Amino acid sequence: MITKPVFTEKSYAATALDRFTFKVDRHATKNQIKNEVEKLYGVKVVAINTTLVKSRISRSGKTGKKTTEKGFKKAIIKLKSGQKIKLFNI
Repeated sequence: MITKPVFTEKSYAATALDRFTFKVDRHATKNQIKNEVEKLYGVKVVAINTTLVKSRISRSGKTGKKTTEKGFKKAIIKLKSGQKIKLFNI
C-alpha cells in the first residue's frame, strides 16, 4: 500500500504539526492506509487526507524530447499529538 515517503520542503514543514506525507497505491483506501501505517510505525493515526497528483509532461532542455511523468496518489497522515515517525527525523 505505502510506496515511499514524500520528502519535500512542504512535507518537512508539516511534520511540526504531526502530519506525514506518503506516496501510496492508487487503489488504496483510507482504512487500508491507516492500518498499514499503524502496523509499520507503531503510531496512532487520527486522520488521513488523500489526493491524486496528476501526470504531467516535461521537456528535456538538452534534447527537446517530451516525456510524461506518471501521476500518483498521495496520503497526508495526521498522528496523535506528540507522536513522530523516525523516518522523517533526518
